[in-house]
Amino acid sequence: MKKFQEFGNNKIKFVILFLFGLLSIHFSSASVIINEVMYNPDQCSDNYCEWMELYNDGNDVDLTNWTLCGNNLLQGYVNRSGFIHLNTTNILYSGSYAIISDGGSGTEIYENFNANNNSLALHVNVSSICGGLTSNKTIILNDSSGMLIDSILINSSIGGDNDNNSLQLCSQNWTANYPTPGYQNNCTQQTPQENETDENQTNQQNQNQTESYINIIDAPNDAEFGDKIEIEFEVYKGDTSKYAVYLYIEDEDGKRITDKTTFHFRTKFTNYNTMTEIELPCVNKSGDYYVIVEGLDERDKKSIDIDSCNESVSQQNVSSNNEDFLYDVIIPSAIKINEEFSIKVKITNNLDTAQNFSIWSYVYKGSKCYSCLGNETREGNVKQISINAKSYAEVELKNEVYDAEAGDYNLKIKILKGDLKTPKEFTYNVMIEPSGEPSDENIGQTVSDISAHAVATGVIESKSSSIAKSTPYLLATVFLLFIIYLIIKKSN
Repeated sequence: MKKFQEFGNNKIKFVILFLFGLLSIHFSSASVIINEVMYNPDQCSDNYCEWMELYNDGNDVDLTNWTLCGNNLLQGYVNRSGFIHLNTTNILYSGSYAIISDGGSGTEIYENFNANNNSLALHVNVSSICGGLTSNKTIILNDSSGMLIDSILINSSIGGDNDNNSLQLCSQNWTANYPTPGYQNNCTQQTPQENETDENQTNQQNQNQTESYINIIDAPNDAEFGDKIEIEFEVYKGDTSKYAVYLYIEDEDGKRITDKTTFHFRTKFTNYNTMTEIELPCVNKSGDYYVIVEGLDERDKKSIDIDSCNESVSQQNVSSNNEDFLYDVIIPSAIKINEEFSIKVKITNNLDTAQNFSIWSYVYKGSKCYSCLGNETREGNVKQISINAKSYAEVELKNEVYDAEAGDYNLKIKILKGDLKTPKEFTYNVMIEPSGEPSDENIGQTVSDISAHAVATGVIESKSSSIAKSTPYLLATVFLLFIIYLIIKKSN
């Protein structure tokens, strides 16, 4: 009898450990929540500026094969040129954010919002998130196994409907606040910290001046690449709901040579006087350039003559980067069978001497190359380039996928420096689609079918999501108690 009781006790321990193991897996996924939604932006067109934010308040979670409204979440974001800016991972780390944007023709949220570039960037594998984010739209988030992780119902009575605000989860309640993509929600209505400027604000008593204007007050007439230059400008915000203003440098052809620095001016009928610094990259040639300040539907520019880097600045730049070569790879958002696609590779040479490179790319799965036609080798689209010292060059590689079925494949890009035998490799997971545009017709139907039993009506609702998440816990607890009851009953 004693041995049987010991067997029964061991059985109980095994069942408890097994069930807790299952529950830990579930709650690892359930720690990811829908945290912020921009569904009807006033900052720019709905077609390019709708976005959502996820937040992970638990352990690290792999978002590979997760879906939003039945559509796959893919790595990176698509710019308006149709190319993806890729992440190096699909892992949403503990305490971090993911920003989800439209696929298709791309997004402009990184130009029109102060989005955190360090957040995980994702996009849906169709033209728009859930067929377009609108009031009374249900948003469904599922993990790779199809389990419901979170769901919400958008209701415009909360706000966020073309009023410059996003919907944000604050202490389990949804409110409309100043958007914070990739940052902590603005639950206390505080002024945003990133590039927000209050310098020398003066409230205008006379609101007859409804037109905004921008004026560059001071900027140097000449500089050298590698310098930091000081720029002072004035912004008057009139009767407009827009608030973003951008500062950058462009060349005579209108090509931007620096990153955009973003400033936010939110109070109408107010003068703002701002002084800031901008660093000139040490990779361009001497010539005439322009300081640009634009936003609020206004623009001002000032010419500046910039000389090439001097030797001391160049050496300092290379030393601070601690890298001889920098690589930037951009791949298309969609790869279709029997349709040519392009890959762009930019290589920056930080050395004091010119360097030669061979670059090629191919699509494969296992040991088979799907972009190699006939007897063509994997190096069939190879290109050779020479990059001058302290300069950069861009290469466009053409590929086409043949004799393949739709699904997941690998895209390999190899870069071989002239005096080396082993190339540097970049490998990306890509989705190969059939020829023709994907259809969005089923998106609304999918949402409608699920929302009938997954989400309650009313404002944006999290109760049903909480119930859905706790259901496995309740079932497991009941099952555990039932097993214990049977074992104890049998042992008696």
